[in-house]
Amino acid sequence: MATISFGLDVVISKFQRANLWVYDALEGYRALQYFSWVLYHAGLMMVSAGVAKYISPQAAGSGIPELKVTLRGVVLSEFFTLRTGLAKLVGVICTLGAGSTIFLGKVGPFVHMATILATQLGRVMVRVAGTKENSARKYEMLVAGAAVGVACCFVAPVGGVLFSVEATGTHFALRDYWRGFFSATCAALTFRLLPLLHGESETVAVLFSTSWRVEFPFDLPELLSFALLG
Repeated sequence: MATISFGLDVVISKFQRANLWVYDALEGYRALQYFSWVLYHAGLMMVSAGVAKYISPQAAGSGIPELKVTLRGVVLSEFFTLRTGLAKLVGVICTLGAGSTIFLGKVGPFVHMATILATQLGRVMVRVAGTKENSARKYEMLVAGAAVGVACCFVAPVGGVLFSVEATGTHFALRDYWRGFFSATCAALTFRLLPLLHGESETVAVLFSTSWRVEFPFDLPELLSFALLG
């Protein structure tokens, strides 16, 4: 999920840059600039709406309310299918690529996509192990997936676990705390490392700058020391 989150950010950035490139290329033609700007955003929004309407209606919305009722025992048809996940991914790319980042975000959709991936991984485990589906194990996978979804957006594993507790609402098993925290920590760490490997010098905004080098804020062997320090 961290890789998907990072790749989605890159694609959205390219969509937005393409929009500005077209707008700048039409400099001096006010009418064409206006129509290109409107048509570009309208086209992406139409693709996003079309995907939700014709490919997978379950991909509409953030998905968090549906996840909450699912954790309470309600069965929603095709809510955790790969088709819904792909439709959700395309919809998020088009919506945020159209410049809707001011009003919308990717947290809700990513929580939904993370739980879809968790559900599919659970099904693969059942087929490989040759056992029957376990509702309790599915519940635990959904809780961990919700934590990963938040961690992939905000790099906040503790916040992801707290969101999972909030989403369940009624009962949260103690054994799920460390599972959710471990999976969310791995997702947050991967999401922090990918921009550095991609060539970005900083991935976290700082309140007070220092004179330390920022080409690579930390070395990989240092992560063990960070983990021991807590």
